[in-house]
Amino acid sequence: EQDLHRIVDTFTRCVEEVGYSRLVPMIEIERNGFNLNIARYIESSESKDTHSIEAHLRGGIPEADVAALGRYWDVFPSLRAELFEPDREGYARLTVASDRIDEVIFEHPEVAELVDDVRARLGNWRAAAAKALRSVDTNSHPKSIVADLSEELLDTFRGVRLIDPYDVYQQFMDYSSRTLLDDLYLVVDGGWSGAAKPRVIIDKKNQKAKDKEEPDFVVGKQKFKSDLLDAELMISRYFAGERAAIEQAGVAAAAAAQVVAGAAEEHGGEDGLLESVVSDSGNITKGAIAARLRELGDDEDTPRERDLLKVCLEALAEEANAKATGKRLTAELALKLQRGYAALTEDEARELTVGGKWLPSVEMRVLGEVERVTRSLSSRVAELAARYARSLPSIELEIDETRLAVTRHLASMGYEWS
Repeated sequence: EQDLHRIVDTFTRCVEEVGYSRLVPMIEIERNGFNLNIARYIESSESKDTHSIEAHLRGGIPEADVAALGRYWDVFPSLRAELFEPDREGYARLTVASDRIDEVIFEHPEVAELVDDVRARLGNWRAAAAKALRSVDTNSHPKSIVADLSEELLDTFRGVRLIDPYDVYQQFMDYSSRTLLDDLYLVVDGGWSGAAKPRVIIDKKNQKAKDKEEPDFVVGKQKFKSDLLDAELMISRYFAGERAAIEQAGVAAAAAAQVVAGAAEEHGGEDGLLESVVSDSGNITKGAIAARLRELGDDEDTPRERDLLKVCLEALAEEANAKATGKRLTAELALKLQRGYAALTEDEARELTVGGKWLPSVEMRVLGEVERVTRSLSSRVAELAARYARSLPSIELEIDETRLAVTRHLASMGYEWS
């Protein structure tokens, strides 16, 4: 989508961009025999990544490679000085440890300024977009809405530093094609609360498991799926406490299971206290423990084994109780979800969809562009640092030291090597 839009914009606005577009006079086309092959008129903007033999031999990072990152230094002028310092003429030295490159870049104030700029632009766009999206009704035209919002987002990010507005536009169009457009059609067809209502999933006869649709929640034997508002959105907004209780039960079950697994690992080996109750697969069952306790009876010679068996038995009971609690709470949550969907008003469904799903998703994608651009800088700096980290003299010194160490070890064993 961004390629199509960029080509049209470039043509209609007669924009000249180095390595991308140029206004060509007819006389030049005539000289080329009317051959319109692009390569005859536009030089590729991609530069080859060359290695410096001198830097490999003597160390240092070529200033030319540092200067090639000029588009970043134009925006982050003090960051360059924080990362690099002069070495010898034509070469620079990294001033921070390689494992701190990300930290220095991502926490730099000038990078934070760029993030703030993007957030501010997003905030302006969001205010207008929220108003447009909340006004969607059965008379709206989804494709027109997407087109208008995408154009506004593109215009919002024209001229922003480092961030290509067409990349931002593409992020929005990707989300629209995968989610937003379908959602808008659902709302236009069924209204906000109607579109939010979950549908019953009916599995087809002889349908393979991998082809079955994953439900949002299950009530009894009925499986439900909401195409507009998935269960996670509803739970986050209305049933966060219930989900926390389910997660707590899961944590309790896992902790109890770990007690048994730890005991089996530590005492389940040959001649271990739990050898008789650990299965070939390394598991301990309640039945195996009960049988062993009956076998031991009141034998006073096995107090440690008996105590350990009781600890495992108690842990297994705790695990079973926690799992049962989690299952019960999950079933109760499913019922609450079913009732919650049924009780959703138009305003609630609208606000949850626009403010809880659509706009946050777009914002996350756009902010991801800032992350991508900044990450490309940190990756390139790390690549240059690693490329020229070891000069030829340092490698030769390491070889000499290793050769000397090996010679000494051989000599200590009675061997001579020359």
